[in-house]
Amino acid sequence: MTFRVKRFPTSLLTLTFFLNTQTACKDRKYGEKPSQIESLMDPHKLPEKGPWFEGWYVRITPVTGSDRSLGAIVGSYLPRGELREAAEQKGLRGYAAVLDGGSLGSPLRAFESFPLNSELYLNKNDIVNRDPLPMGSASFRWSADGIGEFSEAGSSLQVGNGVQLKARWTDNVAWSGSGLGPEGVISLFRAFPLHWFVYSLGSKVEFEAVVPDLYAPEKIQKISGRGFAHIEKNWGVSFPESYIWLQSQNLEQNRTLAIAGGRPLKLAGLQPEAWLVGYRSELYKQDFAPQNPGTFFESRVDACDGRFELQASFMNRRLIVSAQAQRRSFGEIAIPKESGFEKGGSEQSFQTQIVAQLFEVAPLGMARGGERLLEQTIFTTGALEFGGGYMCEKKP
Repeated sequence: MTFRVKRFPTSLLTLTFFLNTQTACKDRKYGEKPSQIESLMDPHKLPEKGPWFEGWYVRITPVTGSDRSLGAIVGSYLPRGELREAAEQKGLRGYAAVLDGGSLGSPLRAFESFPLNSELYLNKNDIVNRDPLPMGSASFRWSADGIGEFSEAGSSLQVGNGVQLKARWTDNVAWSGSGLGPEGVISLFRAFPLHWFVYSLGSKVEFEAVVPDLYAPEKIQKISGRGFAHIEKNWGVSFPESYIWLQSQNLEQNRTLAIAGGRPLKLAGLQPEAWLVGYRSELYKQDFAPQNPGTFFESRVDACDGRFELQASFMNRRLIVSAQAQRRSFGEIAIPKESGFEKGGSEQSFQTQIVAQLFEVAPLGMARGGERLLEQTIFTTGALEFGGGYMCEKKP
């Protein structure tokens, strides 16, 4: 089955952005009652004092108009020791980035901005006075003066010297019907220093971007088209010291893959591997998570070679993932830490080749012991990120 892109009239896209911009007033208010439109994609209530951050990410895989992936990141943070009340009065420190994955063989470029004031809203204009519930649909707005906005329906951002990304997405593809994401019910507890939620594995998107030419920065390139968007969110105290993130879509076969993890926590002096993995196809919906007893992981990471391999096993399923990207295709981006968004905290490539093999494994001792290949998928336009201690010490 092939994805079919719904066409959006350009005039409708422009009008939608105009209407959204007009709602960006600063008269914040309390909602009269909890919204029935609610999702873990929505912002959480800030703790009494920092550290705390909320961040949103979208990656666009084009089908028409361009051969290069684009992305956007926005976020806000409350630094360690800073009080919530004071921060909400003056606005939270923020981060915004437009990502240009580049043409084949060129590096990912992150055009970043660090606004002093950013604001978070529920239902576009309500004060965030509670934690969201996994009810399905989101309704929120992140905004920063001079930068723009990001919401559950799209983005309109301008960073740096005229770099822009405008996008509208529809027809979200949820991680699960429960409204929960890769972590399951763990997402509802604040005891963990970091949470990862995937809002959509492949929304339909129409986009417009303006970026400087790679070889002649004084010239600009205008990119527009249609495609599919992977949309997610992180929140908590800080990104871990070392982590990997991977995402891709095979549009022809209607298959998706998303992975995040590494060795995030020390337990009794050890750092066991912990990964959250989701593989989706028309026949199989397979998750692997450390909270499920009997789940095993084994990985190999070589950032200097642009290589990542992972084996994940649970019950009678085993997934083998092999990812490879040219070293020169990586570019650095900022990541949230306890002190705020730190520049150069990770490196991403949007030109990653990924092979995923899903096996059925028969229990040992049975007459049909062994394993059977159920599906093999080749992803040609994947994203791969090496974060923190997993980064290559040599620059791309």
